[in-house]
Amino acid sequence: MTARIQWIDVLKGIAIIFVVLGHCNPGHQLYTYLYSFHLFLFIFVSGYLFDRTRYSGYGTFVKRKAKTLLLPYAIFYAIIFGYYTINPLHTIPYSLFRYNLGNTAYIVAEIQAFLWAGNAFYIINNAVVLWFLPCLFLTENIFYGIHTITGQMPRRIVAMLIVVAALAYFEYVILRQIRFPWSLDVALTCVLFFSIGNLIKPLVPAQVFSRSNLVLTAMVIAFIVNIAASRINGMTDLATVQYKNYFLYLTSAAGGVAFWVFCVRRFTFPVFLTYLGRNSLIVYGLHLIFKEWALLAFSAATSILLNDATSIDLNIKAGIISGMIILFCIPFIELTNRVLLPIFNREKHAAAES
Repeated sequence: MTARIQWIDVLKGIAIIFVVLGHCNPGHQLYTYLYSFHLFLFIFVSGYLFDRTRYSGYGTFVKRKAKTLLLPYAIFYAIIFGYYTINPLHTIPYSLFRYNLGNTAYIVAEIQAFLWAGNAFYIINNAVVLWFLPCLFLTENIFYGIHTITGQMPRRIVAMLIVVAALAYFEYVILRQIRFPWSLDVALTCVLFFSIGNLIKPLVPAQVFSRSNLVLTAMVIAFIVNIAASRINGMTDLATVQYKNYFLYLTSAAGGVAFWVFCVRRFTFPVFLTYLGRNSLIVYGLHLIFKEWALLAFSAATSILLNDATSIDLNIKAGIISGMIILFCIPFIELTNRVLLPIFNREKHAAAES
């Protein structure tokens, strides 16, 4: 088993908080900031951790990525589907969800949405976040192909990335209204940040981050770039291919990723972020279910404590609800790590020995 890298876990912890916060309807400026880069943090980390020597061949690579990305996609989809079949909260519009289960056309459409795995096609709205897992699977496969074609030579990889960037830009400008299975159109853009994460690993030694003045200067520059580019470009969304100005979008994303990478490499963060980072996949898959519970709890609390809950600042409200969602996720994280995974591993070992 590969040893975990603490700053990577911290960065993933920050990224999953940003994802949850972004889904809790923050104010316009905070929303614009978060959506300018937050998912690219995960993509950058995936690229940084990519090591082809771990795989004996493409078959081994695909099996590993299917296990870590596509299997969780299917599991979380099944959980969400099952949750809204039971639908204990009877929320709108999901209160009518279980009555559609007898409709064959509805079931076929749901299966098609699951197989297509594109953000715009899910019938269950709270399954929309799952699009990212098949998209990341495609991203890693595309980079594996680039790695193979270029002979793992950085200059050739950069040349191939220029071609991929051109394709991504062409797709965005000319074919924007056409959505591809597994968000292939988005994956072309994701490959750029995946590649950056992989290419800088050998180029930037750890000693660089111990130089305070250099790191602080780089952080300030990256922050200014991100804020300026995202403010000019406005609200964007990777999932729905809402990039607006493509070059400003890439610039703001690069600035946001660079800023937080410098932060986690230079400063010490609470251990809880490491915990969240290690379990970010569970939070990612379940957080929209728990958002419903958090909204109900928040509404109940504010109706008792406050006369007018609408006076609460949107960012404060989003922050409180995000915190509640993460707290709701903790029991399921512990259940998974302490009970479900040990059972799965025992079954796996028993099958291997038989």
